[in-house]
Amino acid sequence: MTDRSQWQQWDHARVAQEIASYWESSPYEVAHRDALADLVARHLPGPGRRVLEVGCGSGAVYGRLVPRHLAQRDYVGVDLSAKMLAIARRDFPLGQLVRGDGYGLCFRDRTFDVVLCFEVLGHVPEIQPLLEEMLRVTRSLCVFTVWPSQREDVGEDQEEIGGARFLHRRYSDAFVQRAIRACARGRSASVEGLGLSADHRAYIVRPGGDETPPGAREGG
Repeated sequence: MTDRSQWQQWDHARVAQEIASYWESSPYEVAHRDALADLVARHLPGPGRRVLEVGCGSGAVYGRLVPRHLAQRDYVGVDLSAKMLAIARRDFPLGQLVRGDGYGLCFRDRTFDVVLCFEVLGHVPEIQPLLEEMLRVTRSLCVFTVWPSQREDVGEDQEEIGGARFLHRRYSDAFVQRAIRACARGRSASVEGLGLSADHRAYIVRPGGDETPPGAREGG
């Protein structure tokens, strides 16, 4: 695994505060997160379903889902950044917002009906372990987004936020589809891809099957 110090910089200086403020002040970002909440609402299997958001950040999506589309008790948010979670907990003190690593989610298999993950895959060096974990803990649905690449399977550069540098990776549809199929070993996954904008592509994955996926755990 790549050294996290090379790509996980959300707790550096004032990065978390700067990016959280930008998400809530930029008309583009506000519209994008509104679109994400609408996407989730359209695909929720029904009321009373448990939802996990991996990479919940400052709660920008949480605030759009709860309580309008989800009861507070049905949502759990996980993020690796202590500073992002501090912002989320300040703004949403009743939310179930916990610190955790998407590469090793501390939940039992099929704990949640729906697993969400927005923009996170563009900031990590390996997407398959994260996808495997999300598919492991969901019973029926996984919804995530990527930044799309039109010319190559993986396009990689860096972006600077608040003096820290971050990975910024784009993926082709073919690459993402292959990764999903590889992660869904033993489960006949149904995959739907759709363009949200020129900069964002969403995937709706229904794992299917009753087989226990590789690496199943009983912790959490």
